[in-house]
Amino acid sequence: MKKSILFFIPKLETGGAENLIIKLANYLSNKNYKISVITITKGKHRFELLNDNIKIIELDYSRTLYSFFSIIKIIKNHRDVIIFSVLRHLNILILFANFFLLLKKKIFIIEVSLLKNHLKHNKKFIYYFIYSFLTLITYPFANKIIAPSKLSTKILQKNFLLKKKITHIYNPINIKKILELSNAKFVPKILEQNKHNQIIISIGRLTWEKDYITLINSFDHVTKKIKNVILIILGDGKDKDYLRDFIYKKKLQDKIFLLGNVDNPYVYLKNCDLYVLHSISELFPTSLVESLVFNTNILSTNCDYGPSEILENGKWGHLTPVKNSKLMTDNIINLISNNNKRNNNLKRAHDFDLEVSMKRYIKLIEG
Repeated sequence: MKKSILFFIPKLETGGAENLIIKLANYLSNKNYKISVITITKGKHRFELLNDNIKIIELDYSRTLYSFFSIIKIIKNHRDVIIFSVLRHLNILILFANFFLLLKKKIFIIEVSLLKNHLKHNKKFIYYFIYSFLTLITYPFANKIIAPSKLSTKILQKNFLLKKKITHIYNPINIKKILELSNAKFVPKILEQNKHNQIIISIGRLTWEKDYITLINSFDHVTKKIKNVILIILGDGKDKDYLRDFIYKKKLQDKIFLLGNVDNPYVYLKNCDLYVLHSISELFPTSLVESLVFNTNILSTNCDYGPSEILENGKWGHLTPVKNSKLMTDNIINLISNNNKRNNNLKRAHDFDLEVSMKRYIKLIEG
């Protein structure tokens, strides 16, 4: 008999948590599991990326909290079900319902942010207190809490004092599919037009924690030394208009290109000379892992908590301090000027391959 698995997520839009759920749901649906994906709030969901044999339940609430009774109804209607939940406010809601209403379901929590990062810029003490309290009282009732890196696992174990319940499973990448997509016959016009230029690629949400300002300032200094260089930024977010204005203010509109979300980022990674990650904080930057597939030069800020673990303290790429424009500039110039010999980064990428991570997920499900 097929095991039934419910994946709960607020939205199935663009992002690391969303991509993880898509990969998990698709993989497990091909392994004789009965999969349902439940989205909670309104959004531009990417249901077309899910396999046809996956059941989709779209609740369409304006806020996650309002979905409480609908979530209870869905869980009650599924016997012998295993639940995966991602994003903390939803995790709290599902764990609360499961324990206090005696639903007795097996629940795995996928943790994609650390509490102090989630609350870092919230000045309301009462919000911090309530959110912390609810996390601390509900998370012990999860069957397992899954963290995306070894370091984040240690931090969560320290915060929750639940050493046996917290484990790490790397967010997987599908190397075979990435390579297939990177070899697409269609090459974007911007890449064709800039074959003679050095191409720097950045991928991520256009939000404050990604610190695009430091990257743009650094790139501005780079263009004073190197003329044949462009910067392509893939991703979207609430800071897009602000960053576009900043680029024009710097008179870099002919050098920096905001392309938004693209269907195939891998053709860009394959054809770039340098990939740069410039965040203030990252739990597990998937695009950094994906860049390893192409043996391209890599520069990443040494931010909390993922890059140094992924790159093994600089073995597979270069690390630079957070928010240090001068050192980022120097590193970029060095990497694109000296044609440094690239490591066999693909070897490291295989540590994060889909099959490796999925074996661990299936072990949890069947355990």
